[in-house]
Amino acid sequence: SQDKWEKFKYNSNPPTSGPHDVVWTKPGIYDTPQGDGYLVHSLEHGYIIISYNCEKVKSSCEDLKKELSDFAKEQKLSKLIVVPRPQLDVPIALTAWTRIDKMDKVDKDRIRRFIESYRNHGPEQTME
Repeated sequence: SQDKWEKFKYNSNPPTSGPHDVVWTKPGIYDTPQGDGYLVHSLEHGYIIISYNCEKVKSSCEDLKKELSDFAKEQKLSKLIVVPRPQLDVPIALTAWTRIDKMDKVDKDRIRRFIESYRNHGPEQTME
């Protein structure tokens, strides 16, 4: 049986576009990984996804999660998803439709610029 997380093949980690599930991941802060097919559908709607991998972080995982979560809440969680990604090759990755920015540590200015540049710029405009 095919693993539900590996339903689609993507050319980047995390993926930034491509085939996806009918359902999308809603805005929020998640404690468990979410399926790529759902996340890619969210990107299509203009979401920004902040993925992180605690294994790659020098500081504590709790600190990283809190910093990213607090930042996302400052942004009113509008079309924002914060999600762990164990297979991520760097500590943090931001994705938008066809865009990716990987970073070694939380850089709030860089994250803010990415969000301002790409949020709501997916090919499918939705009112959420």
